[in-house]
Formats: sequence, C-alpha cells, structure tokens
Amino acid sequence: MRFGLYSSLMRPAKSVQGVGSWSLWRLSVLFTTWHFVALITFSVGFLLTRVELPHRNAFKIDLPEQSRSPGPQPPVQKMVWMIIDALRWDFVSNSTSSISGASAGAMPILQSIACAAGRAALLTKFVADPPTTTMQRLKGLMTGGLPTFMDVGSSFSAAAVTEDNLVDQLRSHGKKLAFVGDDTWMQLFPSQFHDAKPYSSFNVMDLDTVDDGVWQSLVPSMREPDKWDVLIGHYLGVDHVGHTYDVHSPHMASKLQQMNQHVDQAIQELLRSAGPGGAHEHTLLLVFGDHGQTVTGDHGGGTPEEVDSALFALHMGAYHQVRSEYAFQPFSSPYAACTDSSCHSPCRGFNAAAMSECVPAVARH
Repeated sequence: MRFGLYSSLMRPAKSVQGVGSWSLWRLSVLFTTWHFVALITFSVGFLLTRVELPHRNAFKIDLPEQSRSPGPQPPVQKMVWMIIDALRWDFVSNSTSSISGASAGAMPILQSIACAAGRAALLTKFVADPPTTTMQRLKGLMTGGLPTFMDVGSSFSAAAVTEDNLVDQLRSHGKKLAFVGDDTWMQLFPSQFHDAKPYSSFNVMDLDTVDDGVWQSLVPSMREPDKWDVLIGHYLGVDHVGHTYDVHSPHMASKLQQMNQHVDQAIQELLRSAGPGGAHEHTLLLVFGDHGQTVTGDHGGGTPEEVDSALFALHMGAYHQVRSEYAFQPFSSPYAACTDSSCHSPCRGFNAAAMSECVPAVARH
C-alpha cells in the first residue's frame, strides 16, 4: 500500500514534467523557425544580387542624304576627369563641415572658381549609393546602376564589366580613351583604353607614388590633345592618408593642398588652348570624388560622411571667355572663398546630384 500510494502520488508529477518538456521543445522549434525566416528575409531584402543584361544601346539616326547637314558643333568634344578618391564634401566646402582644423575646406579652388566663373562652372555635392567602396562606385558611375553589398566580396578582384556602360559607349563611338591611376579601372575595363598607365592601389601606406605618377602623365597628355578624347586621372593619396592616419592628420591637409595645386595647374594648362579655335575650346573638366570617408578614414557604409563627395565641372572655352570679358587675373594661393561682393556671379547654395545620374548627364553632351 505504501509503495502503491507513493507511485500514485508521483505519477502526476511525471505527467506535469512531460508537459513542460513538450512545451519547451515546441518553443525551441518555433524560435528556430522564426530565426530562420528572419535570416532568409534579411538575405533576400538586403543582400541583393544584380542581374546584368548583356545588351548594348546601338541607337543611330539614319537621315536621308538630302536632309543631312553639318549642323552645330557639340558643346563638349573632349573631357578630362580628375578623380580624387575619398574626397569628402567638406574638404571642398567648409560651409557645413563636420570636421575642424586644416583639412576643412582645404581645396578652396573649386568653390572659388565655381563662384567666379558664372555659368561656365558648377560645383555640387556628389552623393554616392552604398556600399562606398571604390570598385562598386566606379562600376556604378560608369553603368548608372546601383551596387549591392554582395559586390563587396569582389572589391579586390573585380571582374570586367559586362553590362552596357559609358566607357564601352565612348569606345564604340570612336572616342580615344587614355587613363592613368588606380588599377581598379583596368580590372573593370581591361581592353577599352587606347593608352593606360595603371598603378597598384593596395599599399595604403604609400601616399604619393600613385598621385605623382598621375600628375607626371596628366599634364603632358593635355599638351597632346590629338591622342585622346577622354583623359582620366585617378588619384589615391587622399584615400590612403585617411586609411593610414585620419582626416585631422597634418598629412591630410598637406595632401589636399597638393590636390588643390594640381587642379589649379591643370586648369591653367587647359586654358592656354581654350581660346576661340583652340584645342581645348570645347573641353570639359570634371573633378570629383567616388565616395567620402569617415573621420577615421573608413568607407564602405552609407553614413553622410561616406556618401557625400563633390563634383566640379568647368567648360574651358566658356571659362576662357568669362576671364577675357571681365579681365580676371589668375587665382593666387591661398584661395579665399568668393563672396557676393568679390565674385562676378553671386554664390548660391550648392545643390546635390546623385552619382547614378552621371552617365545620362555626360551622354547628353
């Protein structure tokens, strides 16, 4: 009796323990299922994959022989691109700077000329789409498409671009392309350039080799405009200084001053042949960054510091005319930001342009 009573008393306890174990197992399965569904949802929604179409735009206009005429010359016949990797917006304009010290507004020439040259120049904030790594940004700039975070894995071994892009279109229209600088361009466009001088981009401790190589080739190429229609120079020093030191480092201020001088000298070189009938009368100079960087020199994400860069455009023939009409003297260093009273054209608030709009904007000209 005693044993039977003990057994009967213990039997409900076993039943309760069994129910508890069963509930815990169901909760574990439910939690695991929710976690798996959340992971799949994140992967599908965030880690997107791009579908690249192999088609090419082959638009042509075939006019009857009798209706063909020379027509007006296009406003832009040659382009010079000076790309300054990791160029933050507040390096160019310190009106809304989030940094202090010598690096803030350390490239004032762009803002000064933009204010002084009227409609011949444009300076605007250039907004990238994350991820803000160089390979994804160059690919987005040339295709007009949006990168994905899955592409980050190929940042160090980028495959050639297979979708329609600006480089291929320029080449197919008979334009001669010359390039010097970051070798990422050669990974994306391995055979499209008529003349290429790539430099390795992996040694972030090297602050000057790539920039010096770009400058040694850029100015001599400007003096031989018959050899190219589009001239590209991609600087890496600002990006490398950020990675090696930081935005507030004296090395950054020094590097930005060097970039300021290079842009100044490039403009002066192009101006020599920008008069009526000159080789650079219809040349468009573009100075821009592919992305920004944080105060510690990092980039890849989507913070304002990383996505906000700068775009400066200057039509050399129109600028030459403005300087002639208003007897402008060559700018002296250091450059003081123009004010409404010191510039021919009042300084206006700077707008923002998306980098994905670069391809259609260039194609219209």
